[in-house]
Amino acid sequence: MKPQFLSNLLLAVVMAFTTGCGATAPSMSDRSVGRHQAQQSSLKGAASPRAVIEFRTGAGGRGLSELMAKHGVRSVGSIPELGINVVSLPKGADRSGLLKTLAAHPDVASVEADARVRATYMPSDPQHRSQYGNSALRLPQAWDVARGKGVVVAVIDTGVDLGHPDLRENLVSGISFVNQVEVEDWENPGQTAMEAFPNKGPMDDHGHGTHVAGTIGAALNGVGVVGAAPNAKIMPVKVLSYTRSGFGSDVAAGIVWAVEHGAKVVNLSLGVYGGSKPVERAVRYALAKGVVVVAAMGNDREDSSLEYGIHPSYPAALPGVIAVGATDDRDQVASFSNAGKWISVSAPGVDILSTTPTYEVSDPLPSEYGSMSGTSMSTPYVSGVAALLLSLYPQMTPAQVKARLESTADDVGVAGFDSFTGYGRINAARALGLK
Repeated sequence: MKPQFLSNLLLAVVMAFTTGCGATAPSMSDRSVGRHQAQQSSLKGAASPRAVIEFRTGAGGRGLSELMAKHGVRSVGSIPELGINVVSLPKGADRSGLLKTLAAHPDVASVEADARVRATYMPSDPQHRSQYGNSALRLPQAWDVARGKGVVVAVIDTGVDLGHPDLRENLVSGISFVNQVEVEDWENPGQTAMEAFPNKGPMDDHGHGTHVAGTIGAALNGVGVVGAAPNAKIMPVKVLSYTRSGFGSDVAAGIVWAVEHGAKVVNLSLGVYGGSKPVERAVRYALAKGVVVVAAMGNDREDSSLEYGIHPSYPAALPGVIAVGATDDRDQVASFSNAGKWISVSAPGVDILSTTPTYEVSDPLPSEYGSMSGTSMSTPYVSGVAALLLSLYPQMTPAQVKARLESTADDVGVAGFDSFTGYGRINAARALGLK
């Protein structure tokens, strides 16, 4: 990998063994690896130490509880709205075999390994900081019409610095769903184990979520930077830990919680190669409730070990989601930005200056402000502009917001729709009806 790409945010997600699902009792042939997971079988990573279980309607569960106890499987949470239960698998277990055992129980409708999400990055050179994205998207003109007032945007991420001077006045109550951290299992080389994680609320212990939040809604207050929707409210929902890792079930729980607590836009600067049933259900749930879902395309187009990002990343590839690619300060597609026919629009994602934690976090970051690159950085621009639209037209549906952003985007790259930039790089002023 070229040195310049060491600064790009990489969302590398690996799926473990996945069984089939269905409304009726699945046969053993249905419990093979799912189609989309089979496509990703060459991706690196060990089997996930957690799983999600869907119980059959009316199942008593006693026999299953005894089976779980026998094999050391422990319940760690549930998402009642999606009919999903989350379990932790014991250290040193044959995880694939254990999932097959659970799937064979008559009370179980389906079992799926909990998708593992990992984000890594290095901050860009602070000498190159700028907010070129604001001018490229014509945000100053858009702010004459709307600034996002009355719209809550959920940042489903590593949390947010709740005391940051550019964010604190725009924050609403949030939550953390991180109650376990995945660590290396020294007793079983090549495997990982789960450790309990104290719930400290949605405070960011990594920095990624704070950066995303600033691009969406840093206040227009004469301090630091300005977000795309400076009067919008930010809802911090922590689903990734300081290790830069998390699970699809936590992401799904975060989406559902955000929807139920007033979010109108959900920002997902993360992704899952091969898909995640909990995430897919949670996205459907959000869209059905009239909530706009915006997700990153991913940053693996330069990485041969991740098959150059040619496979769909979810939730970006799910129907109804606004999938976002990255462009640079010359309106060229970022070389790391994944491509695919499911892309919707693009936004600036190279050397994006935004907020960073005002305290020390797990990775070295400049205090208060710093630059990062990745489709994770372009996604919050789109979420911010979606918030501007909804503050002006609160009755717009997710499909209407998606269509408006696509139809008013500036066509960059190849003429017309293309799999690298989608319908183009978004234009906030045009989206709001300005010339």
